[in-house]
Amino acid sequence: MQTYKLDPCWYFTTPALSWDAILLHTKVAIELFPDYDMLLFIEKDVRGGISQCSNRYAIANNKYMSNFNPDDAMKYLMYLDANNLYGYAMSKYLPLKDFVWSDNNLTE
Repeated sequence: MQTYKLDPCWYFTTPALSWDAILLHTKVAIELFPDYDMLLFIEKDVRGGISQCSNRYAIANNKYMSNFNPDDAMKYLMYLDANNLYGYAMSKYLPLKDFVWSDNNLTE
């Protein structure tokens, strides 16, 4: 409160408070989209939160298991761990101005 003169009680989430704090700190001016369809395009693809499929207990049944039963359905267990995807995304610069539609054939 003392540094940014922002009251956390007025914010539902810490990211919302952080967003206002960074705007105050950097004094950056973010341009509005020149085309309403650009705004709709971006809003349509906003995602967030944690992504997981949880199950407390699972039993695999495949030829690699010691208790494999060929009469039952084949089942495999998979564990994927993608580290720091959020941290990587947060290390990139956000677009602030000069919004334009790009060509579908654009390659860089």
